[in-house]
Amino acid sequence: SPTVPVGDPYVVKSTEGSDTILTFKTSLRQPAGTEGTDWWEIEDSYSAAPGWRSNTVTKVTIDESFKSYKPTSTAYWFYQLDKMSSIEGLSNLDTSASSNMSHMFSGCGALPFLELPAAFDTRAVEDMSCMFEACSALTSLTLSSTFDTGKVTTMLSMFQYCSELTSLTFPDAFKPTAATNMESMFNMCGKLTSLDLSHFTTSSSTNIYNMFGGCSMLESLTLPKTFTMQTNTWLPGLSSSTNSFWIASMSNAVSYNTSEDTAVDNINTVLEGLQDGASQTFTKASLRLTYDANDGNFGQDAQHQDITEAYLYGNENDVISKTGDGAFDNTPVPSRDGYNYLGYADSSTATTPNTPTKFPASSTTYYAIWSQGAYVVKSSDGATLTFTYGAQPEGTEDEDWWAVTDDYASGQEPGWSSSTATAVVIDQSFSG
Repeated sequence: SPTVPVGDPYVVKSTEGSDTILTFKTSLRQPAGTEGTDWWEIEDSYSAAPGWRSNTVTKVTIDESFKSYKPTSTAYWFYQLDKMSSIEGLSNLDTSASSNMSHMFSGCGALPFLELPAAFDTRAVEDMSCMFEACSALTSLTLSSTFDTGKVTTMLSMFQYCSELTSLTFPDAFKPTAATNMESMFNMCGKLTSLDLSHFTTSSSTNIYNMFGGCSMLESLTLPKTFTMQTNTWLPGLSSSTNSFWIASMSNAVSYNTSEDTAVDNINTVLEGLQDGASQTFTKASLRLTYDANDGNFGQDAQHQDITEAYLYGNENDVISKTGDGAFDNTPVPSRDGYNYLGYADSSTATTPNTPTKFPASSTTYYAIWSQGAYVVKSSDGATLTFTYGAQPEGTEDEDWWAVTDDYASGQEPGWSSSTATAVVIDQSFSG
């Protein structure tokens, strides 16, 4: 049987009321009007904005006749149509042969929502860089069930600057196993509150720099075992200025601090501990645990700055193992001249410590608890015993010093009574 001609692909500009419309269609005849002004024949590929790009276009329509056309590239097709607020007829666009969708919707800054139909087949696509970049009015983006990313090698800035997008759901087909570049993929998606990347893998990726940069409202991040963080991933919210951190819902004893590198390393530790096929949700928390030296001090850290407080980072049920900006291992131990450090309590006037071993239910300040005691101290030559009141002396108890107790009232001889000292000194502090 004879082949039925389908015509050539064109983009035709028209006006309807206040709307300027671009219609994608196929035709056996050239459209009416002037080429390059009123209509354009679609080329095989574009590496920059096509001739029909205009900041006056308010609407795009894909005609039913366009079903007969299978483009090998849709890169830049709707690039910077920054006044366009609707696209109709996307089900008439057959993308099954397209290998390049770079910048396809990039700069569509007036488009409020976008729903990609089942006909939007991406199984042949290799380049999705900047595909939805700067769709700054987009509040809803629905990816088709056929949004397959198995051949995609670059997702550079794919959703970057989608600043109004509050959620983003990925279909099962979204498995970027071949992607080598995910740099800035979600950069500046400032209203995203959660991301489930349980289908993702970064086993092929050599660049995920700034992947989550600027996602300042992200509260939940789900990652699979196959996801490996890199030190320059830029996790959102991990800074001492926000006092925020990421905790894992599992019970692995892993803790974080405000260091980006440390957080990344520990997230990877959690992921490596998962069973194959499993995923882990990390939750952004803002509990703040402040250690107060309570008239003592924490000395100086590596930068020679006095440390007056430290922040706890870790899993929800973990024993504390790291605080501050890496300045301390374990809970910080303060010092105070003339006093014994006993531990921490949640009251500055407490006398018995209850040093925290798990996250408190809410942000809490723990205060160092101090004590003083009465002691008898032997001089280095053994000739003098000094009665003093304050901090525990240096040396070995019951050899170099003894604690004064109330036991002597029953006739028990104090430990220092066997001393060969020939002189006794009552220090002024003993009056306390």
